[in-house]
Amino acid sequence: MGQVLFTSVFGHLIGIALGFSSVASLYIAVALTFSSTIIVVKLLTDKREFDPLHGRVALGFLIAQDIVVVLSMVVLSTFGKGAEDEGTSIIGALTAVTIMAGVVVLIIRYAANPLTRQIAESQELLILFSIGLAALFAAIGEFSVSGWSWGACSPALL
Repeated sequence: MGQVLFTSVFGHLIGIALGFSSVASLYIAVALTFSSTIIVVKLLTDKREFDPLHGRVALGFLIAQDIVVVLSMVVLSTFGKGAEDEGTSIIGALTAVTIMAGVVVLIIRYAANPLTRQIAESQELLILFSIGLAALFAAIGEFSVSGWSWGACSPALL
């Protein structure tokens, strides 16, 4: 958490020094704290250092950083929406994230894992399934945030 705080503070100061607004500087600061979890996991796997304790500790740090960044982005996304009460808006956003996380866990546990085991033999199907799952989660996120409806879709998307 110290690294996230350190990177966020200095990222914010750099954004301010470059002439960005305070909110834009906060976005820059949070973006700088994103870790390359996938790259580090791939490197640890290639070097066969994923299973030892230091590999698992490194993965734990990276996942903790990713969770903090996601929560920070949720809080930042509520700023500037013109809400009268920012505190209520932030609590509502965090509640939506909690509900969505529960839905995602259920989908992964009962639908995605069994399907992944069946299609894992074909690399092309696995990639298509991953893209479809990401699109599903994006749609769930859009629905939970803005009450998405079919009427709001453009005809080109349908």
